[in-house]
Amino acid sequence: MPFSFSGALRFSLTIIFIALLVEAGFNALIPLSVRFFIDRALPAPNHDPLYLMVGVLAVGALIAISAGLLRDFLSARVQSRSLSGLRQSMFERLQRVSMAFHSQSRATDLLDRFSSDLASIENAAAFAIPWGVLPAIEALLSSGLMLLLDWRAGLAGFLLWPWIILAPRTVTARVTRASEACREDEKGVLGAFRENLLAQAIIRAFSLEQMGLSGFRKRNDVLSRSTMRAGLLSAFMERFTGAGILSIQTFLLVLSAWLAFEKQMTAGTLVALQMLAVTLSTSLLFIIEYLPSISIASAAWRRIQEAVDAPQAVGNRPEARFLPPMQTEIVFSHVSFSYDGQDRDLTDIKARIPRGTYVAFVGPSGCGKSTILGLLMRSHDPTAGFIAIDGHDLKSVTLASLRSRTGVVLQENSVFNISVRENIRLGKPDASEEAIVNAAKAVGLHDSIMALPMGYGSLLGEQGVRLSLTEMQRLAIARAILRDPEILLLDEATSALDPADEAAVNATLRTVSKGRTVISVTHRLSTVADADHIFMFDQGEIVEQGSHFELLGANGPYANLWRKQAGFTFSADGRHVDVDAQRLKAFPILESLDEEKLADLAPFFATETFQPGREIVRQNDPGDKFYIIARGQVEVWRTEEQSGNTKRVAVLQDGDFFGEITLITGFPRTATVRTSTVCTCISLERGQFNRMMDRFPALRRQLSEVAVQRLRESSKAIAARAFVGL
Repeated sequence: MPFSFSGALRFSLTIIFIALLVEAGFNALIPLSVRFFIDRALPAPNHDPLYLMVGVLAVGALIAISAGLLRDFLSARVQSRSLSGLRQSMFERLQRVSMAFHSQSRATDLLDRFSSDLASIENAAAFAIPWGVLPAIEALLSSGLMLLLDWRAGLAGFLLWPWIILAPRTVTARVTRASEACREDEKGVLGAFRENLLAQAIIRAFSLEQMGLSGFRKRNDVLSRSTMRAGLLSAFMERFTGAGILSIQTFLLVLSAWLAFEKQMTAGTLVALQMLAVTLSTSLLFIIEYLPSISIASAAWRRIQEAVDAPQAVGNRPEARFLPPMQTEIVFSHVSFSYDGQDRDLTDIKARIPRGTYVAFVGPSGCGKSTILGLLMRSHDPTAGFIAIDGHDLKSVTLASLRSRTGVVLQENSVFNISVRENIRLGKPDASEEAIVNAAKAVGLHDSIMALPMGYGSLLGEQGVRLSLTEMQRLAIARAILRDPEILLLDEATSALDPADEAAVNATLRTVSKGRTVISVTHRLSTVADADHIFMFDQGEIVEQGSHFELLGANGPYANLWRKQAGFTFSADGRHVDVDAQRLKAFPILESLDEEKLADLAPFFATETFQPGREIVRQNDPGDKFYIIARGQVEVWRTEEQSGNTKRVAVLQDGDFFGEITLITGFPRTATVRTSTVCTCISLERGQFNRMMDRFPALRRQLSEVAVQRLRESSKAIAARAFVGL
């Protein structure tokens, strides 16, 4: 991402450099004026040499001040415009990078490029002239004048260059390591502080205040020690450099004094040399202190380059043409796709979607169903095969015409801190007020909007805080249908909602979908049982297709997934879930119980609802519950004991379960489970389970053997041996 040096910019930089030469020249004029005063003006019988010196200094000062003001103005303008251009260029490039890059990048990392990295470059640019360029010019000019005044003293002055530049290198590496350690410790303190703030409810509920204070005190003490070490090393480096400068200046003074005593140097030259030596050492110190800023800015620039040089998103081909209104069908012809160019994410997808039909792409998490929507919207292009609408290959039509035919409702829809009106109008920027209101009425959002203080003019706040999850989803649907799309794409559009809200939003979707081609991507089969055609995905392939009842009759993967998600009955408000005995029998640890015992056990399951981002269980915590996910999605994270690395090992959804080993053995949690959507679970406490198992000793022994085997399979042999006697 190189800078563009226009003619105006080059002219400004030339004027800035000339102004710097004028300023540096005036600064060098002062020692020469002192030499002139001592050697010529002071012994003169009249004041004429003094008047000449004062006049030259006065004119020089006016010129230097004027040059400095002009330089300040031009520098500020060049800096502001360059940084503004850099920000704009970064933003524009990030709009064009591929969706794969955005999906694989953390938002905080990209924000760092715009905040801390750009601030590092801005800091280096702001101090480039006063701490870098001007001191460099003054140092060169001072060195040259010292040689001109006396070559012996000039050579002694040149000892300052290697000492100041090379001496700090002896401790720079240690200072850098100490500073990095200090920053890491500071991150740890800030992380502990942030975690404490976010977990206040849990901390107070379980009286964990003292534990939190103790942990924070330890981290704070470590930070204090690392801060002191970094400060001492930095001070030592400055002291070491300063001592060398003082020694060289002392040597130069002694040499100059000896030369003056031997009548080989005038008194004025002696004083001028000392003043030039001070200017030289000061200028070099400025440069040395500025060099770390250049290193930091260079590293920041490399990180920015990595972000903006990412692979670009697909664009219009030169021969791309306008896509006419859809008439017949969408065709996926032998479509394959890979994000990284090595592993296949989709393999040989063949499908036909007639105009006006409602189809669903279903399957477990990570099976490739959402990737299909990305290809249909041309966020990516297939690596093999093609997608066509009415025979028009999507790669041969313009992106604008393709996307004008589609409306999209995602699982997590962005709501901006602008008015309700403008949030809906994002779907069609030129939409009239009447069209916006009609779209809101169509999705049942009008009354909620009118209840806001300023109706459609009300600001929604950061991330739409003034709306409920259901209202946010309705707004997203209104935004999608405002453009009157021929094709409506739904990507897990209701998976983040609770059952009552999900039913309401699904009813809205059925109403607004009439007459449109609807493609729904979901893992929750109950929401698409009425679809005209269902495509079942597994590991990037279509493994089954047909209607809901045809797929149930086939008794294949779709039927298995349906049975996994079935057996849960939600109350009208979605706050309570009942599970039937037949569903419980499908879980490995309960399959040995007959339905009568399971029916006795079912009422002991309690319903728990967790908001997104909550930790249901944490690794190494004592285990006391078995959880079944009735609705929602969680991520399973595990921290390796030896390396300390944390990685995601699984994604669990409706019908999945965890904590079964804990239920039987009480063994500590082997992983952390964190919700990624609103998650409704049913849980069974170990105490309740044990009371029931007390009635069946043989079954307890059998389940204990199952648990030991599961532990061995999970590479937990040491833990398993502790329970061999159960």
